Amino acid sequence: MGDVLVSELSRAFEEEKARKETIEKRGLGVLTSASAFITTIFAVAAAVSDKRDWPASATVLLISGACLLLLSGGLGLYCSAAPRAYLRIDPRSLLTLAAPLQWGLEGDDASRQFALARVHILRQWTAKNQSTAKVLATAVFVELIGVFLSSSSLLPLVAHKI
Repeated sequence: MGDVLVSELSRAFEEEKARKETIEKRGLGVLTSASAFITTIFAVAAAVSDKRDWPASATVLLISGACLLLLSGGLGLYCSAAPRAYLRIDPRSLLTLAAPLQWGLEGDDASRQFALARVHILRQWTAKNQSTAKVLATAVFVELIGVFLSSSSLLPLVAHKI
């Protein structure tokens, strides 16, 4: 039984580690694309209009969209680079298993205590990954709205030129 549990825990830890790395990479992707969208929208807006004759609606849409893109970039940065403390087994906590009174325990009991500690840590990793994934989903949604608003700001500019 213990070998099966240890094997399953090892597999679950590898999955959570891979999930963490995927979330971090996607967060970096949101940050990169938000930066590119902001730059592109401002460049196009500057190319099609003079500062003197910008319609107020274009300004509001452009600034709103840019703010949302900045927000999504910040959320993407959080997902990719924010230091999040993932629990690890503290070697000092293993000292209790090495205490003289514990040496009388059967090997299965010690393995069970160790496995329970790992289950607790795995639950914390899973919760952190789920929380970060929600932030990432929010970042993508905010980015889409920012792109829509920023792109929409070009319509009044082009219509004003015509």
